[in-house]
Amino acid sequence: MKIRKQKFALLLCAVMILTLAIPFYGKGIKATAESKKSALESKTITAEYGYTAAPGTVIIKNWNPKAKYSVSISPKNAARVSYFLGNEEQNQAQFGIKALGKTNVKVTIKETVNKKTRKVGTCTLKFTKPCQIWLPPLEDLEMQKGQTYNIYTLLSYADKTGIKFSIPDKSVATVNKYGVVTAKKEGSTTLVVQQGKIKLRIKITVTEKTDSTSKSNKLNQLKSKTEALYKKKITAGNYTSWYNEYYSLAKEWNKYRDYSRWIQVNGRYTIEDCRQKLSDYMKTRTKNSAYGASLDAVKITKLTSNQVTLQLANPVSKADLVNILNGSGKYSTKAKAGYNITVSRTDNKYLYRYFFSATVKEGQKTITGKLISGIKTPLNPTGKFYSLKKLEKGKTYTYSIKSGQNSDTEFVFQQKTIKCN
Repeated sequence: MKIRKQKFALLLCAVMILTLAIPFYGKGIKATAESKKSALESKTITAEYGYTAAPGTVIIKNWNPKAKYSVSISPKNAARVSYFLGNEEQNQAQFGIKALGKTNVKVTIKETVNKKTRKVGTCTLKFTKPCQIWLPPLEDLEMQKGQTYNIYTLLSYADKTGIKFSIPDKSVATVNKYGVVTAKKEGSTTLVVQQGKIKLRIKITVTEKTDSTSKSNKLNQLKSKTEALYKKKITAGNYTSWYNEYYSLAKEWNKYRDYSRWIQVNGRYTIEDCRQKLSDYMKTRTKNSAYGASLDAVKITKLTSNQVTLQLANPVSKADLVNILNGSGKYSTKAKAGYNITVSRTDNKYLYRYFFSATVKEGQKTITGKLISGIKTPLNPTGKFYSLKKLEKGKTYTYSIKSGQNSDTEFVFQQKTIKCN
């Protein structure tokens, strides 16, 4: 398989960087009522669904930047909040709502000002059609005779049930309804991937087998163990052991991550499928299903030039920690997970961004992050940046918090501020 490795790797990195983000609210901010009450711009919105689809956007008019906003979704697990962005100049804010399947959901937004909560409004989002499928830059798919390849590991899809696969020359290779390609004999053919009117074509070239017997056996063992793990039910009593089994398998798969061989032995269920299954389950075990972790009730209690202190409303639970670890390490009562805090501010010429690193462990209620790096980027022209060593005292910053490990691909931005002491 000849992939443009650098571009594809950058794409994967970008997706991984856009991980789980939790909004929280600044200490010492006194909210005041606006002259006009905030309201929703639209009561009905139509949007696409799928992993790579753009979220449906709910716009709040007359947004109060000093108020706290909350979102409830019905049915609860039919969709999730993917971002929140406020714009004081335009006097509005946006909630991004994302769904992975065809569904209708009701989104209710509430606003809290001076400890008084009012309903802003309810909007119905209709996710009516899937996002168009696509592939990364791919010249052809090179396989060894006898190997199997799960095309879903490369395919960015919206809805698996709406995708069909076909190969005209079945003597060279075959494909089943799950997208698993099997190499039969040396030669070339074409794989056709179709969703509705969209068709993608990939050239398949089958060569003689060159992997050693020991490597082939090891990869086939990993494939069998991965498929067995996926089929194993995750429960309240076994999710930690399930996670540790997943973590061990992911470490083994990484030894073969060369984008030309390891991926080709995948069957119907891959290690990425296991990761998604775990992520989906963990959202049912944590208090905030929209984000998959109950660390959203957070305040910055202290911000200095090189350190930040967060105060959690509730101690980190076992489920929180497993969710945050998400493949970064083995779970135990003493395990620690990495968390990133981003602090930023702008003036007329520059955007200043600072990155703090913190550790989270079970039972912890206070999190301290240390400054790792900072970037100063000109607003116009773009494309330049300067390294920063510390925050400036007396300046006011916007802040957000996100897990450094979680696989969720959404980035949530909450426009609240705090002054550097």
